[in-house]
Amino acid sequence: AYYDDVIRNRTKNNLQIYIEVEKVKYNSVTAPILSNKMIYGFITLIDITNNISEIDLIALKHGSSAIALQLMKQIIHKQTLQNKYIALVDDLVHGRVHSELVSEYRIGEKSWGQTINVTVVDLAIDRNDEEPYIWDRTETQIIDTIKKHLLNFFHQVIIGNNDSLFTIIVSQSKKDSDSILSTTLNKELIYILNVCIKKQLIDGFWGGIGNSYKEIRDLDKSFKEAKIAISIAKDNNFNVLLYENLGIHRIISLINDMDELWNFCQDFLSELKEYDEKNNDVLVETLHAYLKNDCIIKETAKSLYIHSNTVTYRLKKIQSILNHDLNALEIRLTYLFALEANRLLDRRTQ
Repeated sequence: AYYDDVIRNRTKNNLQIYIEVEKVKYNSVTAPILSNKMIYGFITLIDITNNISEIDLIALKHGSSAIALQLMKQIIHKQTLQNKYIALVDDLVHGRVHSELVSEYRIGEKSWGQTINVTVVDLAIDRNDEEPYIWDRTETQIIDTIKKHLLNFFHQVIIGNNDSLFTIIVSQSKKDSDSILSTTLNKELIYILNVCIKKQLIDGFWGGIGNSYKEIRDLDKSFKEAKIAISIAKDNNFNVLLYENLGIHRIISLINDMDELWNFCQDFLSELKEYDEKNNDVLVETLHAYLKNDCIIKETAKSLYIHSNTVTYRLKKIQSILNHDLNALEIRLTYLFALEANRLLDRRTQ
């Protein structure tokens, strides 16, 4: 509150307070280090002689301006560098591997690393409480926090962002395999993003990790895979998903004709949906849980928080409605695919 008052009231009288140390009161004057409506900090003169002169106050004012100017230069340099990183990431993930920026950072050379990967994370950032007079913006703190941590595990780390969507490119040394890179990246990314939550930099996160590649020109593939993975992570309430672990969702993502996918789901699920709607029942949900739990009634009941007998009763109703035998493995896989695709389509239309 004291510093808020300093920002609002920059007059001699309002800036003077008394500081008590060992029962001795000292007069002090505080001035904001301010430039271009941006607060970089504060400078305080504590008077132990009770003799603050007009020259002291002038020196304080000019000193704060000089510090602000120097800090502003540093911040501009940092912002310029980050803007270059954003442009560099954009070039790389869109296949512009021969741009001036890519050449400048020598990314195609061996010194940059051998195995390269793209990750996309969407961060829930609350900007409502962010002070208008502050240079260390939330995005800057997030990027610095993530990059500092990931550099402990990877050869190079470049981060660019567009609002709350952050694209992270990491490279690993030749001795490490692609699987090690993906596994380590998944683990450490989740760890540092949880640290960001504890620091109250973000409220939550979703992420998608693309496959790792040896060639720079394949980074656009990794980027597309990461976007598919994060889309599925959001749709299914996962934090971070690896494209290589998508399973059925990976197959669904390859289908471009959404109308045909919808028709496929309707062919297998329409009767169950109609029954649920007319009778206020949950047979579609029950069948989905049953198939996801390897058709084990006990595990299905546990996941739905109901009794096993209830699951058995519902399965009998499901089997009486469906025209296919759920005991056949191929039929089970077909219905699981239809249910997963149906959930994805439902969430996209919400």
